[in-house]
Amino acid sequence: MNDVIHWVYEGTIVNRRLVDEKLEEIVAHVKANEPGALAYEYCLNEDESKITIYERYKDNQAVLAHGDNMQMFPR
Repeated sequence: MNDVIHWVYEGTIVNRRLVDEKLEEIVAHVKANEPGALAYEYCLNEDESKITIYERYKDNQAVLAHGDNMQMFPR
């Protein structure tokens, strides 16, 4: 059995400035601090009104570590 966990989040962008300000920082932080994060990528649709985020983690522990790690980024 494979322990890899992945999902795709799709959402509407309500604050484009916040996306510009925070998302690249979050992706860089995940890649630098979460060895269990196998992929953490995003893209915007053509008119930049929607975002898709793809996340893939080594296992359950990596997902839990990601949840703890994201607490440093206020919503």
